[in-house]
Amino acid sequence: MNNIEKGDLLIRDLAYTSQNYIQHVTSTKAYYLNRLNPKWKIHDKHGALIDFSKINKRLNKYALPLLEIDAFIEIGKKQLPTRIIVSKVDHQTYNKRVDKAQIAAGSKGYQLSNQFKTCAALNLFITNIPKQWLKAKEVRAAYSLRSQIELTFKVWKSQASINKIKTMKIQRFQCQLLARLLWILLHWKMLRIIQDWLIKNVKNKYYKCSI
Repeated sequence: MNNIEKGDLLIRDLAYTSQNYIQHVTSTKAYYLNRLNPKWKIHDKHGALIDFSKINKRLNKYALPLLEIDAFIEIGKKQLPTRIIVSKVDHQTYNKRVDKAQIAAGSKGYQLSNQFKTCAALNLFITNIPKQWLKAKEVRAAYSLRSQIELTFKVWKSQASINKIKTMKIQRFQCQLLARLLWILLHWKMLRIIQDWLIKNVKNKYYKCSI
């Protein structure tokens, strides 16, 4: 939290998103892009609580790909402005979400609420990125970058051992870090050249290269 600076864009998993975090990012004049916690109270511009079951029916009735809502997150006595982008999920994703939640609910002795089931049928994203910078239809693609970044770091740690360092002076550490990043970049470029050649010259085959 202390490392967040003005102008930063932070994309977090729902498990690492809290109302205090959203409030801090906003006060720092940074930007967030996260999934909406279905337990949070969200109001529309008229002050009424947003009913996502009605949003779901509207999406189905008019076959809309998505909806964007100017809303406010209720945080204590404050109302924090946000953009909500809503879209439908496929049946497989919905069933997967509900099954996973039912297992967790069963172990704790409670039933899933209708509100949760309604929200499970929807992709709910919140962000304070200005509309002119990130359109509603681009939000989901931008959020998916988070998983790609995580996979990249996973590969860097497992194969390039970028996380394994010894005690040393900061200058030496910086040199080693830059050297490892350059090594990764060179190998990535080489593998991309090989992969592109294979795709063009060897038909009906799929090749995946990684460092």
